[in-house]
Amino acid sequence: MLAKVIKTKRDGLTAKTIFTQRVGYCCEKGCKIVTANLAGDWHEAAAQMAFTAGLNPALRDPSAHIVLTWGDGENPRDAEIIAAARMAMHEMGAARHQHVIAIHRDRLNVHAHIVLNLVHPITGKTLSMRQDYARLELACRRIERRLGWPPDRGRFDQAIVDGEVRLVPKPQAHWDAKRTAREAGLRPDPRGGRGAARRSGRRPLRDRMSTEVRRAARAAMETAAGWLQLHAGLMRLGLRYVRHGSGARIIEISSADTMPASHFGSAFSFDRMVRRLGRFIPGPHRADAAHGRRSAAREAYDQDRRARRDVVARLTARHREARVRIGSALQGWPRLVQSAFREALKKEQRDELVRLCRTIPLPVLRNDAYLRADGLSDPTQQGASRYPQATRMAKARSDGFSLSEPRLDHTLMRQIWFGGIRDNDGRRREPDAEDLSAQFRALSSGAAIMPRLGPHEDILGYAVVRERPGQGIVTVRPSSRLGLAKIGKLDAETCLIVADAALGLTISLQRPDDLVIIASPWPTRRQLAQIENQIGRRNAAVVEASPTSSAHFVRLKDHLPSVKQVVLSTPSERPKDHPPRAEQDEPDRFEGPSPFA
Repeated sequence: MLAKVIKTKRDGLTAKTIFTQRVGYCCEKGCKIVTANLAGDWHEAAAQMAFTAGLNPALRDPSAHIVLTWGDGENPRDAEIIAAARMAMHEMGAARHQHVIAIHRDRLNVHAHIVLNLVHPITGKTLSMRQDYARLELACRRIERRLGWPPDRGRFDQAIVDGEVRLVPKPQAHWDAKRTAREAGLRPDPRGGRGAARRSGRRPLRDRMSTEVRRAARAAMETAAGWLQLHAGLMRLGLRYVRHGSGARIIEISSADTMPASHFGSAFSFDRMVRRLGRFIPGPHRADAAHGRRSAAREAYDQDRRARRDVVARLTARHREARVRIGSALQGWPRLVQSAFREALKKEQRDELVRLCRTIPLPVLRNDAYLRADGLSDPTQQGASRYPQATRMAKARSDGFSLSEPRLDHTLMRQIWFGGIRDNDGRRREPDAEDLSAQFRALSSGAAIMPRLGPHEDILGYAVVRERPGQGIVTVRPSSRLGLAKIGKLDAETCLIVADAALGLTISLQRPDDLVIIASPWPTRRQLAQIENQIGRRNAAVVEASPTSSAHFVRLKDHLPSVKQVVLSTPSERPKDHPPRAEQDEPDRFEGPSPFA
């Protein structure tokens, strides 16, 4: 779970306009809407919030727009999302402030919008949003712990102090690794670059640039003794180095796509190049066909937008004339009757406008773009495009940069699971239905990953195991203890329950016709109910690695009296190559080849 404050410029707008725009945007697409400290539904929320904001007229923007989002595979129910949003408002000190919560499920990731009135409805005091990122991150970590969700990655690490979640700064090693990655050009895409990729339907330039061109361009910039030599070397590769704002960009001549020069490495940023080569000298510029194609696509897009705007404007003018006519016709009628007619007309016109907008969808620039075959429209590249950092790290290592492996946390394991897999020929492809239903995936680094599912088949974590010489299959820490991991036939007649992922995988390899359920050593009440629902009327047994590890069976026996116990006490009974101990400490980073390779 992640949270972010959406900051937009609202200069020159009244409080009512600000709230109307934000509440309208969030609620018109919401599948579940809840208001707090407001009367009526969300249609009256903006007017009430604007009236409350009048208690502090000196405040230019009395609203805050907060978004809560959940990662791939995490599909909380509406009630859980509303509870999480209310907890976040409580952690921010805004529980008594007016706010509207709207859940959106129109994108790949479930998310919730919160429109918050910063002015208290009774005291008129303004809620401080100072250090909102840290306060919201602390709220997310506490909400995850209370609701049994996996902790997502943030700017801070978390620690449990006296049973309460606290944020602690990340160690210096984290910042050293981040600095090294930036030197290798591993920086996030700028907002404009992400928008251009979505509109054009192609991957960013640095992701589709071939290894030969990338290495040759870096060599040309490293060995150039002056600006003219640098421009000549890049022009031979079909690239240009141009000034852009306070920095520089690399332009691909054939497509006119751009990327920041620092994405080749910090050594090629504009400031460093100027310090090395002196005052910047622009290279030769020539028009190319790509600009013409892009202009034609943009012109077609603009025409579609203008046509849609004209239709909406004509409908709006007709609605305005209807309101004038009914106002004239109602002259002399009681005020209550006039108000009822106006509200009915307003609702009818609003519904008509919504129907029109659905009939004529908003044009999308990428539908008019060129060269769409090499990009985001390719389903085999969508997973890599959503999680590009892993592929970029592999490319940086192949170019000679020394980078440390990322920390093995829930965020990284989710990227591994949803980032696409490679076939035997090395080509990346999206996981198909068979891959996802298998609930098990081997990685190229000698490890394997299994998702742990909640009661509603949402992913609450992952279990990672590794085969080590002389030790067999061992569990890699930290493995999640939330949810259940399942291996084998879901309709099997026998269910075997284990408390360790390595033991479960070993047993599954020897008994492929049975369903192996991997729970935690100390299952919660929700896990116990989930196990009971999964077993049903089938035969079930708890498999223990040794007689001394029977606490798991005792816990399950109290809740499921019909469950039997099987103890692997002798080497002949124990699965092959599995050590007696249930779980071993392993480093929290992948060793050897990257699991994304």
